[in-house]
Amino acid sequence: MPRFRRFCTLCLAVLAVFALVPGRALATDPVYFTALNERVLDLTDETMPFWYGGQLYVPYTDEFKTELGFSYGRSSDGRRILLVKMRKVLVCDFGEDRIYDNGNTGTTLGAPLLRGERVFLPVEVLCRFFSLEYSYSLVNDGYLLRIKSDEVVLTDEIFIDAARSLLASRYAQYERTHRPPPDVTPPTPVDPTPQPPVAKRTLYLVIDGSDNAVSQRVIDELAASGDRATFLFPNGALADSGDLLRRIAAAGFAVALEVDASGGAEAALAAIEEGNRLLWAASNGKTRLVHLADASEETAAAVAAAGYCPLRFTAEYDPDQVTGARILAAADAHGGSCCVYIDAEAAGTSAFSALRYLLKNGNGTLHKLTELAAQRLQFV
Repeated sequence: MPRFRRFCTLCLAVLAVFALVPGRALATDPVYFTALNERVLDLTDETMPFWYGGQLYVPYTDEFKTELGFSYGRSSDGRRILLVKMRKVLVCDFGEDRIYDNGNTGTTLGAPLLRGERVFLPVEVLCRFFSLEYSYSLVNDGYLLRIKSDEVVLTDEIFIDAARSLLASRYAQYERTHRPPPDVTPPTPVDPTPQPPVAKRTLYLVIDGSDNAVSQRVIDELAASGDRATFLFPNGALADSGDLLRRIAAAGFAVALEVDASGGAEAALAAIEEGNRLLWAASNGKTRLVHLADASEETAAAVAAAGYCPLRFTAEYDPDQVTGARILAAADAHGGSCCVYIDAEAAGTSAFSALRYLLKNGNGTLHKLTELAAQRLQFV
């Protein structure tokens, strides 16, 4: 008999949890976006944060594993759900209706909620326990809950500005799912006009490599996301950049030489040969990619005839004037490709991270320059 009573109590507790969790509010209620570091999650009723009992609840989703390094487990009886990160274990016990630390005496930290099969936790409890940060910001179409680990790159202000178009797209898609069906079904057109595909852009970032510390940080950031770029070096910076040049080569990036070509073709070719000598001594590599500063048409033609690939920049990035949207527009105006110069000062700021986010969100891919690409860019 006592076992039967305990079973009934457990069933009633679980039913109470389901009854108390509010369903998705009406479409006129505020919308809550969720972001983990620099990733905006899909906007759905099933995964939207909500307020309950004076606390903001956030769902555990698969992105917590990929973006924040969480692991997820469920007990064999289905009563307990475990969240694990860096050897810390948070237990959501639906039989006892409480959240507690598996490694201490069992102090109750809060109450979990279920919506369908998805567990929701108070964001304050989740972040405090796992040493995360979160922010709650008003945005154009609702509110943005952003959970941040130590690997976060962008400040909230820069991130919200960079993600503005993506948030608008998520909201428009969400609104479409909540539109009432029309009273009369319109006839299906016999030959509907196909929607044009979203333009793809290939973006070649050429970064001033003369600041070793900035270049190392940029390589870390680009390599972590699988992006590639080209680093531009004047001859005077090559001798003191051995470690950087070797890392560039090992990481699969490209090197180009910056040459003063104001003295004519002979002097420019001599400077290129000297640059390649220094490059070979540092990294056992050479390059045919060169940017000719103050070159005449005759000098550029002579350098190209000698087998090198002079670079032409489609745009030069300036955080205060040249935005990501302008760079994407420049790519569209040049057959979908764009070669962008970025000086060391701009590359060393958080604006560079925001630029990358905007370019990739605009269906752009970031590649290193090759000889073939450099030659093609001369004619677009």
